[in-house]
Amino acid sequence: MKPVLIVGSGISGLSTAFWLHKEEIPCEVIDVKDHPGGLIATEKTPFGPAEKAANGFMAAAEMCSLCDEIGVELASRKPARKNRYIFRKRPRKWPLSFRETLQFLKGIFLKIFRPSKFNEMLQGQTVEDWAEGRFGPSTVQWLVAPALQGIYAGNVRRMSASLVLKGLLEKRSRKGVNVRGTLAPKGGMGDLVTKLYDWLLKRGVSFRFSTSFDQIDSSKYSAVVIATSAFDLEKLHQVDSRIPRLQVEGLPLVTATLFFENENYHIDGFGCLFPQKEGFYGLGVLFNSSVFEGRVASKKASRSETWILGGAFRKDICRFSDDELLRQIQEDRKRLYQVEDVGKPLHMEVTRWPQALPHLNVDLEKQLSEMQVGRGVYMSGNYLGRIGLSQIVARNKMLALQIKKELS
Repeated sequence: MKPVLIVGSGISGLSTAFWLHKEEIPCEVIDVKDHPGGLIATEKTPFGPAEKAANGFMAAAEMCSLCDEIGVELASRKPARKNRYIFRKRPRKWPLSFRETLQFLKGIFLKIFRPSKFNEMLQGQTVEDWAEGRFGPSTVQWLVAPALQGIYAGNVRRMSASLVLKGLLEKRSRKGVNVRGTLAPKGGMGDLVTKLYDWLLKRGVSFRFSTSFDQIDSSKYSAVVIATSAFDLEKLHQVDSRIPRLQVEGLPLVTATLFFENENYHIDGFGCLFPQKEGFYGLGVLFNSSVFEGRVASKKASRSETWILGGAFRKDICRFSDDELLRQIQEDRKRLYQVEDVGKPLHMEVTRWPQALPHLNVDLEKQLSEMQVGRGVYMSGNYLGRIGLSQIVARNKMLALQIKKELS
C-alpha cells in the first residue's frame, strides 16, 4: 500500500499519524517548520514551566488512550483545581443572581425533558441567539460568553452555534477513563508533543521538516491529509486544486506566564474568566500552581499565573511590548485581588500568536457547508469546529478509520 501523506506536524498531524499507525496504515509527515508541535510547546524557565498555548486537555477516552500508549506521565492535580471563577464585581464561583439562576434552570429542564428541542440549531444561528433562547441574556453575558471566550477567544454575537456547541453537547465515551476534568503532562504540554513524535519515529513513521507541499509528488501517496492551519489552505489550493480554499478570520492571542514569590494575596482555583462588561484587559487567568504539581520551582517561586489576552475584542494585542502588557496585567491583577500593591513578578514569559485560532463564526460555518474536498484528500484541523485537544484527537481517530475503510 502506498503511504498516506500528512501535511502538518501539529497535534492534528501527529495524532492522525498515531491513529493511522494503529490501523496499520503507513504514513509520512511533512511540515514547513523545522520542528513538530505547532502551537503546543513548553518553555522551561528557572522559575517553572511556561506553556506557549494550551495548559492541559480534557480527560477523554481517546486522549487518555493515546497518553497511555506513548508513555506520557500525567501531573498530579491539586484539590483547589475544582474551584473555577467568573468575575462579577468580584471573583465568584457562580456569577448569576437568584432570578437569573431560575431562568438558567429553565434551560436545564428543557435539556432534560426535551433534549431534541434543546439541541436544535438553525443554520447560521449565532451562539448568543441560541443560548439566549434557552437561558436568557444574563446567562449569556455572565456565564456563556466568558466561558466560550476562554476556549475559543471569539465573540458570541458572531460565533456559530453549530460549530461551537455541537461538539460540547455531544456525549463522549468515558470507557477506560477513571478521571474527570483537565489533565496535563507532568513536564508540561511540550512533553506530549515530544513523546508522541518519538513514539512515531520508533515505529517507522517518516518526518520531513522544512519541506513545503509543492516540493512533494502527491501521486506517490494513497491519500493526503491536510492537517495544517486554516490560514495555509489558500496556498495549498494553488498547489493542488483538490484542497479547498477557505477565507478564515484569524484571532490573535498572547499568553503571559508570571512567576511570583511569597504573595500575601492569591486565589486558589483553576482560574478566573472576565466578562466583557467588567472591562478587564485580559480574557482570563489560569492559576497554574493551584492546578497541577510542579508548576513552580519551589526554591525560586511560589506561584505561577498565565494571563490570556487578545481574541476577537483586542485584535491589536500582538503589537504591545512586554512592558505594556505587564502594565495592563498588573492593573487587572489589582482589580482581581482587590489590592493596590500587587508587587512585581520574578519573571514573565510572553508568547504572541498573531493568528492563534480561527474565529468559528457563521461565515465559516457557511463556507464549510459548501466546502468540496477532492478525491483522496482529507481534512483535519481546529477550524472544523473542535478546538480542544481531546476533541481533535477523537476526531482524528474517526478520520483514520474512514481512511482505512476507503482505501481497503
